[in-house]
Amino acid sequence: MTTILIHCGMPKTGTTVLQRTLSRSSDDLLGEGVLYPRTGRGGSAHHLLAAVLREGDRAEAARLRRRIEREIAATEDEAGPLRRTILSSEGLTNLCGRGGAGNLAAFIDGFSAGHRVGAVIYLREIVSFLESMYCQIGRARAEVQPFDSYLRTRRKRFRDFLAGLRMLRAALGDRFTVALAGPGYNVLTEFDRHLGLPPGWLARHAARPGVTSRPSLKKQIAMTHRHWLEEQLGFRIDAKRLSAVFDDAEVFGQDVTRYTLYSRELRQMVVDEFLPILRESGFADYAALTEAAPPADAPHFPIDPSVLTSADLAALAALRPRLEAPA
Repeated sequence: MTTILIHCGMPKTGTTVLQRTLSRSSDDLLGEGVLYPRTGRGGSAHHLLAAVLREGDRAEAARLRRRIEREIAATEDEAGPLRRTILSSEGLTNLCGRGGAGNLAAFIDGFSAGHRVGAVIYLREIVSFLESMYCQIGRARAEVQPFDSYLRTRRKRFRDFLAGLRMLRAALGDRFTVALAGPGYNVLTEFDRHLGLPPGWLARHAARPGVTSRPSLKKQIAMTHRHWLEEQLGFRIDAKRLSAVFDDAEVFGQDVTRYTLYSRELRQMVVDEFLPILRESGFADYAALTEAAPPADAPHFPIDPSVLTSADLAALAALRPRLEAPA
C-alpha cells in the first residue's frame, strides 16, 4: 500500500525548486520507494491535474485518478512496493478556496481503499506573499496593475481562500495538513520528511540548490514591463533571454539586489487590513506568523519603468541579437 500525498502549494514557498528536483530525480526516487507520477504532469509539476480539478469535471477527474492508480500499480509491478507517491502543483492552491474545495476533497475521497491519501499546503506570511505574487503576475501580463490597486483586489480572494481551507479541514479531517512556511522553512527539508527520505536527500539531488534569490530591481522592472520595453526598443523580446541578460553581472552588475515594494506606511496598512481577516479565520498560527514578521529593512522602490534610464535602454538595444524573440 502506498501513501499518496497531494502537495497544494501555496505559490512562492519553493514549489518550483521542489518540483524540478522531484522531476529530475524521479528514477533515483524509485530506489527510495517514492513515485513522482508522470500522469497529470504539465512540465515538472502536476499542473494538468490542477487544471482538470479546477474545471470541475468530476468524470474527467475520475478518469485521471484511475490513470494515476494504474501508474502506481505498474510501477510497483516493475520496481517493487512504493512507500510514497507525491503529486505537486501550486495550481492546486486555487482549489483551496470556497469554489474548488469540494472538487479537491471529492478527488481525494475517490481513490480506492488500497491507498492512504492526504494533502498538505504550506502558508507563506501574507504580506511578503502579496508582494511576491504581484511581481510574478506582472511578469506574465501585458497590463501592469498599480500595486495598491492589486492589494485591494486580494481581500475578497483571501477571505475565500481561508474559508476553503476550513471546508477542506472539515471534509478531510487529519488527512489535510495546513503548515507554515515560516522562519527556518526549507522546502526540500520539509519534503524529505514527508516522503520518508534520508535527511538531505532532496538537497543533494536539487535542480537548484539553496533558496531562490530575489531578482535585482532592474531585472524585476524589465520583466514586469517587458511589453513597454518592446515598444521602446522596437522589437519583440524573448522573456527567457531577457532574464538571462539581467543575470549576467557584467551587463547589469550595478543593479539593486534587495528592495521592497512596501513603504513602511503601506506595509503597515496591509498588516492592519489582513491581520483581522486572519484572526477571524480561525488560523491563529497563520496570524501569528504575520504578527511576528519583522518590518522591512530593505529600500522601498516602486516597480516603475522610469527606473530604467536611457543608458539602460541603450544597453538593451545593443543586445538585440541576444534578446530578440524568434520570428
